[in-house]
Formats: sequence, structure tokens, C-alpha cells
Amino acid sequence: MLFYLLCIYVSLYYIRPFEWYGPLRGLPIFAVLGIICLLALFYCWATDKIRLFAYKTDYMMAGFVLAIVLSHLSNGYFGGAVDSVMQFLPSLVGYFLIAHGLDNRQKVNRFILLLIVLSTYLGYEAWLQHSQGFSHGGLEPLYQQITNADGVREPLLRVRWYGLFNDPNDLGLALVIAVPFLIQRILEKKYIIAVVCLPTLLYAIYLTNSRGAMLALLAAIFTFFILYYQSKKGMIFGVILTGLLIVFGPSRMAEISAGESSAYGRIEAWYEGFQMFKGSPLFGVGKGMFTDYHALTAHNSYMLVLAELGAVGSFFFIGVFFYSLRWAQKPFFSKRSMPSNSQEHGLLAACYGSLMGLMICMFFLSRAYILLPFMVLALLTSFINKLNSTETIKPNPDLVSKDFQVKRIGQLVLLEIVGMYVLIKVLL
Repeated sequence: MLFYLLCIYVSLYYIRPFEWYGPLRGLPIFAVLGIICLLALFYCWATDKIRLFAYKTDYMMAGFVLAIVLSHLSNGYFGGAVDSVMQFLPSLVGYFLIAHGLDNRQKVNRFILLLIVLSTYLGYEAWLQHSQGFSHGGLEPLYQQITNADGVREPLLRVRWYGLFNDPNDLGLALVIAVPFLIQRILEKKYIIAVVCLPTLLYAIYLTNSRGAMLALLAAIFTFFILYYQSKKGMIFGVILTGLLIVFGPSRMAEISAGESSAYGRIEAWYEGFQMFKGSPLFGVGKGMFTDYHALTAHNSYMLVLAELGAVGSFFFIGVFFYSLRWAQKPFFSKRSMPSNSQEHGLLAACYGSLMGLMICMFFLSRAYILLPFMVLALLTSFINKLNSTETIKPNPDLVSKDFQVKRIGQLVLLEIVGMYVLIKVLL
């Protein structure tokens, strides 16, 4: 039951027919489905069909929600706490559905295929916008004024989709997630889906003209090849492909520099965010309150959490990523790593590639609360558990043990604070 619900849930999150299809427009379909999914999760938990909080990432997600609540209660804003939790609920529900609904390898594979299909559909809609000027529902692309090399102002077309994906950066991130899985299919000689979907996704990412999406793509591909081959061959492939993407990527990639005006605005936003953290170091100024103190958003997910949720929120936010990244040491870098030619190895490398792409991109975009990173984390968490249950590799205690590595995560939070302080001082 959970598997079918999560497939419907993620499909609606991507396609969003309730925002553009006439008979469904304006109906609270997604909200109602979210409530149904929550009830289904509790029912499966009560009947012992699933074990909620079986993973340490589950606890970190719950702690992150608590940090969101405390960020407002500490400032005497009860209504803000309720609103913020409701806004984060789609990401929370999506995480638990995926982490606990993918209870066997077959479902993991089907879900990855679903992500590929959904991403390709978004790529098709991007092509429609570029070729005929609008996509389904009549949505037109975004035209952003830029200054070309000759100093002349001209419009830059950037494709987008509805809802969350109305920002070309977010659309680009959604498209990037599926790319490592398609490359993995090509390397394993499964060409039919890959030869159709991969060019569509790469072209759509190009049409977003998103520097953040291109950075995520570079990081995802480079990480995938390094982990897939675990040799100089992987590094060479990664360097060649990332170099080609830079050369043939969107024109805005050439504008990335600390001296560029938008880049300076980001650094200034980081500075203001750090001042907010200094004013409320424990619980922050409140989720969604960053722009009450500064005209621009943080343009950095880690700085955004530090400013809005304080050190407590950053602890849980970093903790969500910590366990999965720490677990990577065993299958990829230990003496008893899994065979590099196994399907499990390829899928795990693709998962980590997608996650690393998102994490690096999040350093330049404020995307701390959307579903996409938590979706990949949940997929990775579930896949790790499936590997352990089939004994492809020895079970690793990091994911499920009661040792929460509080000291280690605390050290990473401290490193984040010091690192952001030094970076801001150097760049300003």
C-alpha cells in the first residue's frame, strides 16, 4: 500500500496537474493525499508492517521539525510554528514514505524508473516551452534580462514548470537527480530507456540556464564516475565530462565569479545571515523569516538553516546527511567493498552522485526545506537497508545503531560556523 501511495505522491509533486489542468485546478488534491499518506504511515506502524524511526536519519528528520517549531516559539510566534510545519510537511511525508515504503529491491528499482519517467516528462514540457512558447496549461518560459559580452541588455529564456518548479533552478535540480541513474544504465548496457531520456534531460537542464543546476550536474557526474570506477579511470571520465559541460553549458556559467554583481549580492546575504545567527545563535530567527531581516534570501541552504533555525536546526540538518555520507566508507573505500561490476554498486554510486550534486548546489541556493534532497536521502537510506538485508555487504551499524555520533555532528556544525565566517571575511 505504501509503495503505491508514494508513487502517486511523488508523481503529483512533479507533474502538479492540480495547478494547470482545468477540472483539477485549485483542488486541494495534494494536501488531502498528504493526510492520507500520514494516516497510512501510522496505520502500518501500528500494525507492525513498518518500523518508523528504524534509522537514525528518521530521528534527525523529527529533530529538524522540532527545530522549526522552536525557531518560532523562542521568538514568541506560535502561529509561525504551525505555518512552518505545514509548509515543511510535504518534505517530511515524502521522506518517510520513501524510506519505509521501498521495502524490497524490486520496489527500489521501480521507484528509480518512476523518477526517470517523471524527470523526462518535465524535460518534455521544457522542450515545449522553448519550441512553441508555452507548455501544458499555457505556462510561458521566464525571460530574464542579462548583459551580453558587448554590454547590451537582452532577454534570456529560462524554462520552468508549476509550483515549486516555477523557479528554473528548482526545475533544473529535479532534472539532475535522474542523470546518474541513466548513465549507470548506459554503462550496464541497458540502452533503451537511457538513449531516449538522457538527451532529453540534458537539453532541458541546458534550457533552464541555471548555474545551480549545472553545478549540481557537474558534481553528480564527477562523483558518480569516481565511485563507479574507484580508479584513475573514473577521475579521467569525470574530468572530461565536466569539462565538456562547462564548455557547452548555459551562457550564464561564464558569469560565476565573486566580482559579478549577483555573486556579490549572495555574499552580502551570507553576511546578513551570519548576523542573524549571532543575534539568535541557538534557535535562529524563525523559519521563513530571513527576508524579514534582509531583502534577498540567503542563496545558501546551510547559511539559511543556520540563520533561521540556529545551531540546533543546523545540528539536525547536517545530521540527516551525515549518516548516509559516513556509511559510504564501507562499500566504496573499505578493503571489503562490493564488486565494482555489481548492479548494487552502480545504483549506489548513482544515488551518491545525485545526493552530492544536490548538496553542492545547495551551497549556492536556498533549498533547505524542499522535498528533493530528502527524497534522495530517503532513497539512499532505503537502498542501504536493502543491501544489508540481502547481505551483499556486511551490515553497517552506522545507519541503525543507537550511537548517534552527537559529538561528531556537533564538530561539523562548529566547522560550518567557522568556515562560513572565514569565507565571508575573505570574500567581502
